[in-house]
Amino acid sequence: MIDSLLKFKETQHIVVMGLGIGAAIALQVAVYDGRCDAIILQSPFDKYETFLDRYAYKKWGPAKYFWSTILRKKEEKLLQYPVNELNLTEIARYLNLPTLFIAGADDEWVFTSETLEVFQASATEKKELLLVKDAGHLTIAADGGEDYYNRISNFLLAALPRKQKTTRYKSFSE
Repeated sequence: MIDSLLKFKETQHIVVMGLGIGAAIALQVAVYDGRCDAIILQSPFDKYETFLDRYAYKKWGPAKYFWSTILRKKEEKLLQYPVNELNLTEIARYLNLPTLFIAGADDEWVFTSETLEVFQASATEKKELLLVKDAGHLTIAADGGEDYYNRISNFLLAALPRKQKTTRYKSFSE
């Protein structure tokens, strides 16, 4: 997708945003690709293995112990490596882009403490944390309201370098 965006001459900056598992993908793209200018991570978890266990328990309850092994094997086949090796806190240690971390205070899938752990591990100097009060995993934008969007806008305006204005007129100095 980044290759496609960069083909357009209008593309000035690339910002990647991800939510939950998408945050894991966005973080990996930002660290390993190197063409992003900033990143927004909403509800990034610490370890994928923990996230899958929580998912399995919410989906299957006590039967989680049977179904989670099947889920784990499917995920490892999809990822092409063991689930316990996907650790966002470790990956964040290599992150040097301006980063906005967003967490919902009542997120049932990714605990605020996990997002805070990834935030603290991040090596970037330009990082911000937005905690949305009374927000769940999928309701952060709605519960955050106007402040949510304003914080994202303000972060991007501060993080991205401004383009120099060009003019077709020459400056005449006397």
